[in-house]
Amino acid sequence: MKIKNIEKRGNRKEGVNLIIEVLEKDVIPKGNRKLLNRRNFYKQHLTSLGFSHVRGKYVIQLDDENEIETMKTLLESYRTKYQSYPNSYLRSGDYRKKFFDKNRPIFKDYYICAYCGRFLKKKDVTVDHIISIRKAQKSKILQFILRLVKINDINDEKNLTASCETCNKKKGQKLSLSYVLRGILGRKSWYWFIYYIVIIIVLVIVILQIVNPLSLIHISEPTRRTPIS
Repeated sequence: MKIKNIEKRGNRKEGVNLIIEVLEKDVIPKGNRKLLNRRNFYKQHLTSLGFSHVRGKYVIQLDDENEIETMKTLLESYRTKYQSYPNSYLRSGDYRKKFFDKNRPIFKDYYICAYCGRFLKKKDVTVDHIISIRKAQKSKILQFILRLVKINDINDEKNLTASCETCNKKKGQKLSLSYVLRGILGRKSWYWFIYYIVIIIVLVIVILQIVNPLSLIHISEPTRRTPIS
């Protein structure tokens, strides 16, 4: 059986249709010495089939339907959990360049973090996947939604946004409506124009609310009369 493998994160091959991934802990359930020996055997067997060990998991790329079905059947016969996803859900090596090619600085030479509004020089921008790669790989529903909005590649420019390092780490693999909306809208200059206008209006209202009561108190104070001698 002709096998194509992946040796490192971000290595995508043209023409490859599907990625099959097995977490190391799922190769076989942990147990007594016999099971442990079987576990080691299956690890070696996966490697011999063309799987590459990458960061705690075994990964293989296949481009033939018969090979894909054969591999799935084989893993199921081992009672091994696995997940499969299209090659388009791997991180590409040029997604950062793709983002900057399509998105110019919002203000002079500055980009803006989509999540907190911090101004960033290009060198300080962390390009973030709005729908995280890992979530998209695991969820068939997310893959369906991405296809609905015509995003057939997780590294599509429409799924990328500018972020500061702090927000990128804070967001991590989280997926929420708040993060998705901010990630999409935060790329637009008009969004930030409206955002800062609203902040200014709110500040003015707050200041007026503080000043007006003080002026009313001053006006309402009774005028002291000088006693007639």
